[in-house]
Amino acid sequence: MGLQMDNLSLRQAHALIRERVRRRLQPHTGKNIWNTPFFIDRLDLAAEAYDCQTAKKPDGTLAEIDVLIGFVQDEFVDFVLMEDREGQLTLPDERQMLTCEECSEQYGLSGQTTCPECGYPNLYQITEMELKALVEQVNLGADDPIARRILAGIETWRVETAYVRIVTCFETFHKGLNDLAFVKTGSPVRKLGRPNLFQNIAATQGWFAKHHSLDLFEGWHSSEKRLLDVVFNKRHVITHNGGLKDVRYIQRTYGREDEIGQPVETSKEEILKAINLVRRIVQAARRDCPLKGM
Repeated sequence: MGLQMDNLSLRQAHALIRERVRRRLQPHTGKNIWNTPFFIDRLDLAAEAYDCQTAKKPDGTLAEIDVLIGFVQDEFVDFVLMEDREGQLTLPDERQMLTCEECSEQYGLSGQTTCPECGYPNLYQITEMELKALVEQVNLGADDPIARRILAGIETWRVETAYVRIVTCFETFHKGLNDLAFVKTGSPVRKLGRPNLFQNIAATQGWFAKHHSLDLFEGWHSSEKRLLDVVFNKRHVITHNGGLKDVRYIQRTYGREDEIGQPVETSKEEILKAINLVRRIVQAARRDCPLKGM
């Protein structure tokens, strides 16, 4: 009797995803394919995790999609380590290099938040790389007709995942900027009023205005701020309510009560606009909060 996909544990999902990826890679054993682009980026392998999104962690919550994709990547890397005997493939952590904007030292990411040579923060660079990767994920295409068919089949998943990742990117960026801004003034880092404060547009704007005299949303039209706020609320529904509108979503987006229980609408156009708005925030921060001297 096979696994029940609607009742998977995270450990079962881990085993299932890695077995699937291993089976997909097996025909490539011994072949000279590593000088091609890192083909997990095509997302045909990532699709092996798609139907495991109901997997539950030990605490009963759903596994994050990034965790499931991590299982795909782990199996891919293990396969490469065994098969790439001539060292032709460069793995992701080795490919992504930063050039320090202060001293021009080159270094790999691997969890680095500052230049190992001069200590210059890389917050802006890392965030800009993440935003670029999000755009590429949403716009991903292929010349090969089979690959196009695969990508079309998981387009909704790719777009919804971008809704989740843009909020994570926004929150991570503002956490980092907040810490650096306190350090710059020589003040101790203040504890946030609540854990997810930087998942809320108005709360983020209020915090930075109060504690850092920064308005990273200066000059925004009200419709732009509303679009980003709607995307953030859609992310909450996607993550916590299976993509179905709930009372909280209706209240926060001024929707109609008869929409409760209906699927939330997502689109490439909307998420690409949201990504561009977050990019504008990073550009404003670069201008108003330079990292030199931190």
